[in-house]
Amino acid sequence: MRWLQHFLGTDNVSGAAYAWWSGAGSILLPWLLQAVTIMLLFWWHHQCAVHRCHRYARRVTAAGDRACARHHPEPRPGPADIKAAHHALLPLYHRTEGKP
Repeated sequence: MRWLQHFLGTDNVSGAAYAWWSGAGSILLPWLLQAVTIMLLFWWHHQCAVHRCHRYARRVTAAGDRACARHHPEPRPGPADIKAAHHALLPLYHRTEGKP
């Protein structure tokens, strides 16, 4: 356990936090900052286009804007809608695949 304390810089070798910032902290802090930055950029790019709405926008409107479930103009398709669309396009699928 002593080696872990020394690696993390918590054993107070040459000062209160000197070993941390010259050792593991100098490696882990940039990784942590990079991970937080990537998450914030992902959230910023995928948020709703409505002003002051910070919800995650998974769907795109016909105009190309991202919209959350609350602000999207069309309701979400339910299981019956998906099944109906599947059965409507099934003959076209069989025709293009060369199946009977």
